[in-house]
Amino acid sequence: MSRPANQTRARDVRADLLSNATHLVLTKGYATTSIDAINSRAGLSKGTFYHYFRSKSELLDAVVAELTREGADSTRRAIENGEGGALVGILRFLDAARRWRLVGAPEAADVIRAVFRPENSLLRERMRDQSIKLTAPALISLLEAGNAEGVFRVDDPVATARVFLILAYGVSDDMLFEVMSSELPDDDLLESIVQRGRAFMRAVEALLGVAPKSLGEPDIELLAGMVRAFRSESVDEKPA
Repeated sequence: MSRPANQTRARDVRADLLSNATHLVLTKGYATTSIDAINSRAGLSKGTFYHYFRSKSELLDAVVAELTREGADSTRRAIENGEGGALVGILRFLDAARRWRLVGAPEAADVIRAVFRPENSLLRERMRDQSIKLTAPALISLLEAGNAEGVFRVDDPVATARVFLILAYGVSDDMLFEVMSSELPDDDLLESIVQRGRAFMRAVEALLGVAPKSLGEPDIELLAGMVRAFRSESVDEKPA
């Protein structure tokens, strides 16, 4: 059965508002993006905007949801897979999180560059909080399962899941900042972020109460791909 025309129109207008708002927030920054600018870019009236969003803050919530949905879904699916036990589930989660945030398609790298601009610090904070909120329940269940299996020794799965995710996003952000700002040669930069990845994995092992090196070593090829993805633009723009 086809969707009524008015419902289709409402969905399209909201999607158009969200698309234009996302573009402006990423390129201009949330603080300097006005409702008038969003309406002007979308070719809509202020009254139309308020029909779909009660405030600019509510619109930011929608932008954050749009930007985090794919990554949160992929990491949550990795946790909920269930095959191989809890330790394998943690490894799947880490792999999914790395592949979404650290490599991705060129357009994903462009979005992350925009998110990491100073004027988008609020957006970045909201994205982190939303990602943690969406991912934490599945991770808590995985930690509880690991305790039941006798694989993990976690006293408080709820608190540990939050610390785990804050640490994961913090280290990921630190790596991305380094890659986008460092003047080190590629090989030296790669070694620096590999060492940080190794320290993160040892810290996670301690959180879970598993033996050192149970999570293996950082994926050097994946991290090398991150360096290439986020440095390609600056290399391409250098004058001949």
